[in-house]
Amino acid sequence: MQNTVHVDIPAGSLASVSRQFAATTGTKLEYNSRIAQDLSLPGLHGDFSVQSGFSQIFGRHGLAVLQGRSGYFTIV
Repeated sequence: MQNTVHVDIPAGSLASVSRQFAATTGTKLEYNSRIAQDLSLPGLHGDFSVQSGFSQIFGRHGLAVLQGRSGYFTIV
């Protein structure tokens, strides 16, 4: 079972919500900032694993996140 973390991140830009989630979970996220430009989210609230949280954040806009061998998560 994957570890989960409780988050209560307010609505904001995709970049802001994803940065807050990454900081809360202690993960590294890298992506081209143009991908997130002008995209927003209603926030993220509840208990999530790293993968499920990123799926909730980016999936709303048809984006996916994969973890590379380096440990970084990248938007695809």
